[in-house]
Amino acid sequence: MPRLITEARLATGGEAIAYEDSGRIVFVENAAPEEEVDAEFTQEKKRFARARLSNIVQPSTHRVSAPCKHVKKCGGCSLQHLEYGKQAQFKIDAAIENIFKLSKIERELVILEDPWIGSAYGYRTRVRLSFAQGRIGYKQEKSHKIAAVSECGVLHPLLQEVLKKLRKIVAKLPRLKGEVIGVCTEQEVLLTGHKELVKLSPELPWRSTSRTHISAADGFGPLYLSPEAFSQANREGNKAIVETIRHGLLQLGEEAGDWIEYYSGSGNLTRVLSPQATKLHTIELPGPARQLFEKAGHQGVQAFWGDAAKFTQPSSEIFGILANPPRAGFAEEALLQAGQSGAEHFVYMSCNPASFARDVGRLAQFGYHLHRLKAFDLYPQTPHLEVLGWLSKQA
Repeated sequence: MPRLITEARLATGGEAIAYEDSGRIVFVENAAPEEEVDAEFTQEKKRFARARLSNIVQPSTHRVSAPCKHVKKCGGCSLQHLEYGKQAQFKIDAAIENIFKLSKIERELVILEDPWIGSAYGYRTRVRLSFAQGRIGYKQEKSHKIAAVSECGVLHPLLQEVLKKLRKIVAKLPRLKGEVIGVCTEQEVLLTGHKELVKLSPELPWRSTSRTHISAADGFGPLYLSPEAFSQANREGNKAIVETIRHGLLQLGEEAGDWIEYYSGSGNLTRVLSPQATKLHTIELPGPARQLFEKAGHQGVQAFWGDAAKFTQPSSEIFGILANPPRAGFAEEALLQAGQSGAEHFVYMSCNPASFARDVGRLAQFGYHLHRLKAFDLYPQTPHLEVLGWLSKQA
C-alpha cells in the first residue's frame, strides 16, 4: 500500500494526482489536493495507476466533512470532501488545462473569462430516481444496483420533498420496480414514472394528458419543461448561460444576419438568438423536445427536425452558428457541414470539455479561432461542468 503526497490540482475526473518515485502518475479517488495519504491500487499500468484512498496521514487544508450521509454508497457527488470554493477552482483549472492540451490551441491566444460559480447545494432541478425491492435512490456508476437514499443535498427543496414522499410509497411496493423522472421550477414540479406508481399516488404532480409541461420563464422568453425532454439541471446556472450568450450576441450588432442553431432542443438558447438573427435555422432530432419548442412560438425561425447530416444548407450567407451538442459532441458529418458553412462566428456550448476540445481543434481546420472561453460550474460536488467558447473566422 503506497504512501503518496498529492499535488495542488485535480484530474478532470475529480481524482487527486500524485507521483511515485519512479515518475508514474497515480490518480487517487476520494483524496484531496495537497495531502498525504495511504492508497490502495485499483488499476496498474506502466505509465499510470488508479488508486482508492485508504487512510489520511496528513489532511489537506481544503478537506471538509461531506454533509451527505449517503456519499460513500451513492458516489454521485464525489467531490463533497472539498471546500466548495477550492473545489470549483480545482476542477475548472483541470478542465481548462485539458481543453488546451487536447485542442492544441495556444492558451495565450484565448481570453479566459471569469467562471460562473453558483450555489453549492440545493441547485438540482431535474432528477432521475430508480426504485426496486421497496427502495428508491440512484443507480450506482457502471452498475444496475440502486443506492437507496433518504435525502439528497444537491436536489432543489421541491424535489427533496418529492423524494421523501416517494420513499414512503415505494416502501409499501416491494415487487414494483422502475424509474421516476422529475423537473421543477421555483414553484412547480412535474413527474413521470411507472403507471402503477402513478395510480397509487395521485396526490403527486404526475404528468398527464392535461398537464404535459410546466413553464420555466426566467425573463429571457418562453421556456417549457417536461420530464421526457432534456433540460439543464441547474436553473440558476442555465440563466447565467443564457444571459452570457445574449450579451455576447448583442455585442455582434443590432442585426446579426442569418444563423444556424445545431442541437436546439426545446429552444432554451433559441429564445435569445432568434430576436438577434435576421433568420434562424434550427436543427434537432424529432422527439419530446419538439412539442416544447413549438409551444414557445419562436419568431423568424425555420426548424428542421431530423439528422443534421441531412440538413440542406440555406442559400443565404450564414453570419453565425450556435451549437449545444450532447456529451459526445458534434456528429462528424454535422461538424463537417458546420465547418464548411462559411459562417463568420461560431458559438459553442458544451457539457463535456473533452469533446469540446476535440471539436474546437477540428474547427481550426476550417479557419475558426477560439478567442473567448468561459466555464460554468452547473454541477457542484461532481467533476462535471459546462464550457462556452466563442470562435470566429481568421482573416
